[in-house]
Amino acid sequence: MRGELNECLRTITTKLNLSLPLRINKARECYATTLRRAKKPIDQISEAIGHSTIAVTMNHYVGGMNSDEIFELNDALF
Repeated sequence: MRGELNECLRTITTKLNLSLPLRINKARECYATTLRRAKKPIDQISEAIGHSTIAVTMNHYVGGMNSDEIFELNDALF
């Protein structure tokens, strides 16, 4: 199924003349990042993506802080 989805995304990339290729793994990453930015719980994101453990989600998709979180953290210094 993943191969079929990537083939469809490749066709869309070509038809829209996009400079970056669309792939299912990028879609999953964007989905997880969007949920993370919306402050959804990591366990729910992990379940939605279908990971066996929260650790997998943390390591592959939402392990780091986004720029807003970094700026907020840095604000505490002043």
